[in-house]
Amino acid sequence: MKQILASLLCAAVLLAEQDPRVGLWKLDLAQSRFRPGPPPKSETVTVTQDGEWITSRSDGIEADGTRFSHSKRYRRDGKEHKISSPEYDTFQVIVRTPYDSDALYRRKGKVMLSGRSVVSPDRLTWTLTTSGMDGKHKPVANRIVYRRADSIR
Repeated sequence: MKQILASLLCAAVLLAEQDPRVGLWKLDLAQSRFRPGPPPKSETVTVTQDGEWITSRSDGIEADGTRFSHSKRYRRDGKEHKISSPEYDTFQVIVRTPYDSDALYRRKGKVMLSGRSVVSPDRLTWTLTTSGMDGKHKPVANRIVYRRADSIR
């Protein structure tokens, strides 16, 4: 009995440390708003975690039919992390709670895009609210809603 309780406790601790964004997410176009737009036709985001490191990969189809794929690897430690992107040099996550964080994308030290990332308590909905300049230096103000597409919670 003690072994079972110890195993359950260990599993609970590991789950508590896992970022609630870990898993597979699909864009909910009906609930999202892209300004100026147009929105992509589709997008799937896969988030994985290896220790403190988070990897996020987005794959989808732009409004014009071209495919896109973006990924970044970072820690949720409040520090800037270099990313491979034509638009931005660094990405920084400032954690409010495990379910709520802010993000800053910089280019040459200047904040170009900021955002808020909130996962619902049931871990089924992920909402990103972003504002600033996109990679083409055009203003954006987006509300992007994703729905969990896997059974991880």
